[in-house]
Amino acid sequence: MVATCRIYKKACPNGKVTLYLPKREYIDHITSVDPIEGIVLLDDEYLKQRHVYGHVIATFRYGREDDEVMGLKFVKELYLASEQIYPPPLQDDGQPMPSAQAVSKTQQKLMEKLGSNAYPFTLQLPENAPHSVVLQPGPEEQGQPCAIQNADICMFASGHCRTIISTLDTESGCPVSPGGTLHKVVEIYPTAGDALITRGVALDAPIGDELQSLASSTILPEDQEKDPFGIIISYSIKVKLILGALGGYEFQLNILEKKGGRQNSPFCQGSRQKKAVENTTLTANRELSSESTKPLSKKEA
Repeated sequence: MVATCRIYKKACPNGKVTLYLPKREYIDHITSVDPIEGIVLLDDEYLKQRHVYGHVIATFRYGREDDEVMGLKFVKELYLASEQIYPPPLQDDGQPMPSAQAVSKTQQKLMEKLGSNAYPFTLQLPENAPHSVVLQPGPEEQGQPCAIQNADICMFASGHCRTIISTLDTESGCPVSPGGTLHKVVEIYPTAGDALITRGVALDAPIGDELQSLASSTILPEDQEKDPFGIIISYSIKVKLILGALGGYEFQLNILEKKGGRQNSPFCQGSRQKKAVENTTLTANRELSSESTKPLSKKEA
């Protein structure tokens, strides 16, 4: 049995520097983030005495590029990770500096295949690094988003954007007689399929032709600063009960989803996995009779 894996390759226009990555999706596990491991293939004659560095940069733009005049820039660059790839850093005694992380098996195989001009690197992202999220544009907006994590927010706006992913309205078993009990099992399947036409829905940044999926919730460790950088995603279930002349009752449940992979995510477009189930029991003031209803059929939103 032969084990194979996909390798992503990207070369500069002149072909002198080539980057190899075993994957393009990295999962945030709340307490740690998957490291970025790869190989850089260099041309020694082209580099000569120059150095090669690897950076992971988050760009924060707070103004339009057309308004930048007289050298004034409305953009900030945050260096999330940085490492010198070539030449390998040396210690004071001239020996190569030991790497904080060992070379993976994939890197070893690539180095054996590419030769002596292949140099491994490992970039470790910080725990508070922003996720790759893109906001779904509206039907009247044309073109592609210019960047990931791009949101137009006015200066005096609250900075919050709420969008309904899926809804369910039912009157089955109503009204409830005095003293009766109504028991329902409501199943909602929030997917990105029907949400693509809704403006402001947060989606995972798509890679190639992969199915788009709803962005996972932003979960912050308890000991982390409460002022993170980026678009903060959270989901909630809101149930509203109409009680006739007495008004209604409304409560909210928060959903924190830890995403372990796009293929297994219940938020993927076209997914049939169950996401949220809410059991609700209502009891009238006087105990005169008892009534129950059958569970609702599955409804995909």
